[in-house]
Order: sequence, then C-alpha cells, then structure tokens
Amino acid sequence: MKSIPKLIRRFVLILLLSIFLFLVLNMGFLIAYTMGHSANGRPWTTAQDAAEAMEVREEGYTLPEEMQTELESENIWAVYIDNTTLKALWHSDNLPDTVPLEYTASEIASLTRGYIDDCPAFTGTGEEGLMILGYPQKSFWKHMYPSWDYQMIESAPVTVLMVFGGNILLVLLIYIGANSGLLRSVRPIVEGIRKLPEGEPVSIKEKGILSELAFHLNKTSEMLQSQKYQLRKKDAARANWIAGVSHDIRTPLSMVMGYAADCQRRDQCSRPCPAGGSGFHKYGRGRKISH
Repeated sequence: MKSIPKLIRRFVLILLLSIFLFLVLNMGFLIAYTMGHSANGRPWTTAQDAAEAMEVREEGYTLPEEMQTELESENIWAVYIDNTTLKALWHSDNLPDTVPLEYTASEIASLTRGYIDDCPAFTGTGEEGLMILGYPQKSFWKHMYPSWDYQMIESAPVTVLMVFGGNILLVLLIYIGANSGLLRSVRPIVEGIRKLPEGEPVSIKEKGILSELAFHLNKTSEMLQSQKYQLRKKDAARANWIAGVSHDIRTPLSMVMGYAADCQRRDQCSRPCPAGGSGFHKYGRGRKISH
C-alpha cells in the first residue's frame, strides 16, 4: 500500500503547482493589461505640457500649433484659467458650450479630481494660470476620492499573504473532499492488483468511480482461479494415470520374477527354465520397482 501515499502526494504537488502557475499567469496578465490600459499619468503630463507651452503674444494667450494639433487628434478640448480672476484666458475652438469660462475655487477643486460635463478633466499648472484638459466621455475613469488608511497600506503585505494562504487551504480542502471517494476506490484496487501475482482470489465491490476497473479485476481473478483449478485437475489425473500404469506393469512383472525364482529352486525340473528366467531374477534382485 506504499503507492497510495505516493499517489496522494503526487496529486497534491500537481494541485499546488497548478495553483502557483495559475496565480503567476493571472498576475502577469493583470499587470500587463493594467499597464496597457491605465492612464499611467499620460493625461496629467499632457495637461502639464500644454500649460507650460502657453505663450503670450500681442493678441493674447495662444497654444503652439503642434500642441493644438495633438489635442485635436484625440478630440481633447482645453481652457486656460487665470490664477487671479479664475476666468478663461484662452480656450480651444472645440470647447463645448456647456463648459463654463469662469470658475470658483470650489469648482476648480472639484474638476481637478473629477469631471466637467461628464468629461474626465485633467489639470496642469502654468506661470500665470491653470490648464484644464477635457477628454472625451468614457475615455478615462477617475476615482473621486483617492485616499486610503495608511495602516491598511502598511499591513497590506501580511493581509495578502493571509488571504493567499487561506485560499490555498480552501482549495486543498475542496480538492481532498472531492477526491476522497476516488482515494477510497483506489485502495481496494491496489490491494487486488497485489494479490493477483500471488495467486490469491480477488473480490472487490463493484461500485464508485472505478467500478469498471473493479469488475475487470474480479473477472481476471476468476479466470486465473479457474486456470489454477484446471492445472491441479490435470496434475491429479496425470498422477493417477502414472500410478495405474505402474500397477499394471508391476503385477505381471512380479509373476514373471516369481516364476524365474521357482525355476532356479527346481534342480530336478523335467524341462529347463527359460533362458531369460535367470536374468529376470537377477534384475528383480538388483533393482526394486518403485510404486
């Protein structure tokens, strides 16, 4: 029964390896997917670049042609707000009519972390004002209140390890519970296979997942026992035949030997004994016939 623990260890190792590979592949995919689709600071850096690129000319504030082309290519509108008056000093041609040109401090604080007219807004600081970029709706999702408890972040590694260990333990319990029936069915199968080479009869209950295998093992055992019985029967018949032939040969041979001995004792016999009589007697005295 040493193979049962080996089988269990093999199943557990395969399960743990599968879980590890599953987690690694999923974490790698999640990281790659997140890096490929997250904002990764690009809207904020674009807003900052636009704010720093603002120029003051005789006709007023203006944005370089290259930057305007870049914003228009992504359907981004822009408005540059004065630091003092909180009024628009410049805006792009595609600015929606619903976007205001004058703001309050609270509105600036709100749009910085959220939306304007359902458009995700991103800001950048210039020398004399604040650049606001509005991206198309549903292009980015912004978390309105990005704050977490520092203690929670500090204990995050321990929490992740505990959750990870709990998940592994739960999976193992589910796996063992689901395969306990299989393990119970394997035990008598292994014991039956061990008995077959030793010639012992095998009788396994034909139920469970491995009922078909148990059926074939029982049939094999019946066939081997039948062959064993037939061999014993043939051996008994051969022994009886040899015993019968030996008896049939020994009886007339004993008579011949007795006759030869009687002839030797008759010195006054009227006719001589057969020439072979003496030979039979010598043969009889020199070798005993086995039964």
